[in-house]
Amino acid sequence: MPPSGAPGVASGEGMTSGAPGNGSTYRLVVRFLGLSVPLQYCIEEIDSPKRVVPQAENFMVRSTDVIEASPASGGGSTLIYQATLSMKGPSAVLAPPVGVAFRRIGDRAAAGLRAALAA
Repeated sequence: MPPSGAPGVASGEGMTSGAPGNGSTYRLVVRFLGLSVPLQYCIEEIDSPKRVVPQAENFMVRSTDVIEASPASGGGSTLIYQATLSMKGPSAVLAPPVGVAFRRIGDRAAAGLRAALAA
């Protein structure tokens, strides 16, 4: 799960004890359009250290993330992070402008991750 202080994440904490596994839950507060939005993520699938699929849902959005890591040729690792976001109920009418905002958040998160890994 993204650490507290990551781009777009105001805070985060584990809700279950022990190592991450299927069913482990995490509470995050994300910053979005000037709002603090609580999300509870649950790990739906994990194949550590290669793949993890956390899912979150609240009254207006459902998010499924797929995070995969693999060895890169020449050393290091390749990381693929794909987030699928679906607006729910009356919020669906906001999908086009919200999609633009989500892409900007994703771009900032990717840049932050690249910078952290290069450090």
